[in-house]
Amino acid sequence: MPKGQGTSPEKGATQGRLLRRVLVYTHNSIGLGHAVRTMAVIDGLRAARPNLDFLVLSGTSVPQLFLSEEIETIKLPGIRHDLETPGTPHRPRLLRTMERDDILVWRKRIIQESLAAFEPDAVLIEHSMAGLLGEAVPILAEKMRTRKTAREFVLAHMSRGIYRREPMLIVPSEGYEGLPRGYPIARLYDHVYVLEDRALVDVNREFLGGDPELDGRIQYLGRISSRNADELREERPLLDRIGVGDRPFVMIALGRHGPVARLHGILLDTLIRSNWMGDREILVVLDPYLDRKAREEISSRVDSSRIRTLPFLPHLVTIMAAADLVICRAGYNTVNEILLTGVRALVIPEQHPSGEQERRVESIPRNNVTVWLEDDVLNRDAGAVMEELISRESTVIPCHFDRFRIGRKIAEDLERSGRQVSSH
Repeated sequence: MPKGQGTSPEKGATQGRLLRRVLVYTHNSIGLGHAVRTMAVIDGLRAARPNLDFLVLSGTSVPQLFLSEEIETIKLPGIRHDLETPGTPHRPRLLRTMERDDILVWRKRIIQESLAAFEPDAVLIEHSMAGLLGEAVPILAEKMRTRKTAREFVLAHMSRGIYRREPMLIVPSEGYEGLPRGYPIARLYDHVYVLEDRALVDVNREFLGGDPELDGRIQYLGRISSRNADELREERPLLDRIGVGDRPFVMIALGRHGPVARLHGILLDTLIRSNWMGDREILVVLDPYLDRKAREEISSRVDSSRIRTLPFLPHLVTIMAAADLVICRAGYNTVNEILLTGVRALVIPEQHPSGEQERRVESIPRNNVTVWLEDDVLNRDAGAVMEELISRESTVIPCHFDRFRIGRKIAEDLERSGRQVSSH
């Protein structure tokens, strides 16, 4: 945390029981973005209110992201969203001898027991309003049960703005325990935070059914990143620890969805034979969600003199800022990091039926960016495109990412809502 950030609660901040404990739920069934984004919000809250206790419930495969920041974390048994299979089913991630629905029942019980034991003053649910396949319903049911009582907690939702599909909005006909059938789930939320600009997406109109009752609860807080610009200038020690930056380098980070191994093979071959590479090193960042076969295929190409792999790092933006060229996807966090650093980037959106990454990449100014689709990489020669891109004069476009501002805003809202709850 930068010096001077969050050293003491703001003047007039409500202390005591109104905002002591915050429970955070993020299911994280696909990639790393949800966990990184959630930790950025927690960091902003913690800077604004250092005395808060946090408990994170997550199925992420990188719980150390939270634990390394001294955030208490309960790791839910993993479920993955299998985007490569027709129908994109959810499956157990590691516990293959168990049925998915049995794991969901188990996860739901963990969520319910954690809520009861922790007794939070506020709950933040990230991305899915009812949780993964409805598993956060115990939280919603407890909110409904305790409304207008001394045990009521403040309930807030936060999202990246663009969903792959409509979030679960209405309690289904088969019902959920503790919630009436047909009840509009979004109305249980005191606050709905969108970590995006409204110019890019109108969440209520596009995803929440245009419910007029929600308009006053939805706030567009702008984009967030795990680092602010001034912090990047102070993070040379991190680069030194992992041995990055002694030589100029190109970074490749292509996630885990789609023909990742094939894309790596083509791009690595192109880079190695390109004269403009000179003595540049190639750093390949392997996503921890990438399947073993693809990981082994990519790793087999590693040459310690020119190419090396890096494991997942929580603050990849620090490495990105030092790169000559980045080859990457168009996820929420990655797009923000490109804008924050001003790095030259060849952006290859993942292809999903919803077009979420293709839509997001449209918001990136083309000063330092070239966008190619997966089919372009697979069927065309990217060498000339990368050479032209790396020869451009890098232009930093002013983009303000401030997780501390966002944290202060959320903390103030939770406190104000908490005072209203306590006055019931």
